[in-house]
Amino acid sequence: MQRRFFNRNFWLFGLLVFIVSTQTLPLFAQSEPRDYGITNVGYSFTDDNSAFSLEFTVANAGGDASGTTIIQIISLTDEREVLVEEDLPPLAAGETAVIKIPFDVTDFESESVQALRIRVGVDSFELNGSPIAEDNTQDVSVPIPRHEGIAATGSAPLFEQNPDGSISILGARYEPTELLAMLVIVIGLFIMIWLLSIILRLIFRRPARLERWDPPYGHVPPMDPNSQEGRRYEWQRYALNGGFFIPPQEGAYHAIKLLLSEQDRNLENWTVSGLRLSQYDQYGMISSTNTVAERRLVKRLNRIVRHQEDDTQEQFEKKLQPIAKGLVKQLRKRISKKTAFLPIEFDVRFLGKHGEIKILFELYQLRQGAWYRIDQWEPEMQIIGQDIHESYRYTIHGRVSGEQTRDFYKRLEADLIWLLVDTIRNPIVLQRYQPVAPPVREDPPETLTGLSPVTDQHPAVT
Repeated sequence: MQRRFFNRNFWLFGLLVFIVSTQTLPLFAQSEPRDYGITNVGYSFTDDNSAFSLEFTVANAGGDASGTTIIQIISLTDEREVLVEEDLPPLAAGETAVIKIPFDVTDFESESVQALRIRVGVDSFELNGSPIAEDNTQDVSVPIPRHEGIAATGSAPLFEQNPDGSISILGARYEPTELLAMLVIVIGLFIMIWLLSIILRLIFRRPARLERWDPPYGHVPPMDPNSQEGRRYEWQRYALNGGFFIPPQEGAYHAIKLLLSEQDRNLENWTVSGLRLSQYDQYGMISSTNTVAERRLVKRLNRIVRHQEDDTQEQFEKKLQPIAKGLVKQLRKRISKKTAFLPIEFDVRFLGKHGEIKILFELYQLRQGAWYRIDQWEPEMQIIGQDIHESYRYTIHGRVSGEQTRDFYKRLEADLIWLLVDTIRNPIVLQRYQPVAPPVREDPPETLTGLSPVTDQHPAVT
């Protein structure tokens, strides 16, 4: 019995010692408790009164602090809301710290007086309400100037549903039927504006097309076909472009035309006015396949021509790829699988100004596998206005036997890129007038050679 009494008293004594030690541990950790106090409370506004700062000093009149404490700024006008809560590092005995906390005036109601409470170090060392914590709290009133921002303390909610079923938007009360009617009106206005924009585009935006034109050298007085002028005039009709896209047959003749500037530079002072793809058969051009490039593609091509001097061959072809792809995309909508095998004419239209450009015709003959120039001349032109129209026309194979439809369109894009490169960077002109030799290109694809040329006598042109 006495042993049991002794054991119980021993455990009670141990528990009492543990409680006393835990409560007195802070006293052993610091010989003298810290004593924080707030002094020099004030505030200052920025020059434009858009923000202000609370400024105060925290001084430690006691012993060295052993840990961080909390600074709180509490609004006394908004249900004791804690506006700011920051950590204050421990201060040594006699040390002070100047605290500056910024605020935006738009966080408070315009032209109001905000009562704020500053509280520092109210924790287990300086208990709230204890004598040592009397100077740990200070109140200050800050007059908020007039501002245009939405007051944080008195602003109406953006969207709120009222108990009676109505809805308040920024303080304005609306019935559900009113909101539905407003929504229908807004949607109707959008639809009307959209339809009006489509109608205006249809009225004032005409589809791209290539107008009929005549070359300035097309109408001249009758000439003796046996004279030099007469023979040159006859050859002009067969000069469709500035390249050699014909089968190499010994002794064959071939006429080309070069569109130059007065300084003999290829396509300088010329602008591309249109692009067209169309199919033709033995009866003539198939009008349903007449595909004129969109104006944006023509403008893009002109930009490429103006800034192509510094581009490498690979960069130049990469820039031309979207134009070829856009042309083929337009053509795909107009041809069918049954007519895909028909040849395709590629027409590039040019526009120049009289006095800034010139047209040069050249006649070649194939001898021992090489083309030799046997004549060169400028045509006799009849100028009516300042604008001079010209064109380059090329013939491309349609879908060949064994070629899949997808492969046909890819090959057509590659053929168009080849022709555009050969047109803009004509190797004949580059070799003749540039001091630096042009890059060596491979032979043109077989799909660009071997077809009868499209001439003025061909039914596809008439």
